[in-house]
Amino acid sequence: INVYSVSGRHVTTVPVPAGAIVDGMVRIPWNGRDEQGDCLANGVYLYRVELRHLGGTTASGVERLVVMR
Repeated sequence: INVYSVSGRHVTTVPVPAGAIVDGMVRIPWNGRDEQGDCLANGVYLYRVELRHLGGTTASGVERLVVMR
């Protein structure tokens, strides 16, 4: 999962751990920090999820993420 600012700057990559899908739900732990270890500022960010299927095809999508502390 790649996280971007609304201006398109890459903020961080959040790895998807093995076993993240449990009972049809997906849980991805993330500490809300960027690649330098700083907490993200309040605001809107974009995240892109890219899934590779066993058959070799790829599916992806972009959604909004709101950070409020």
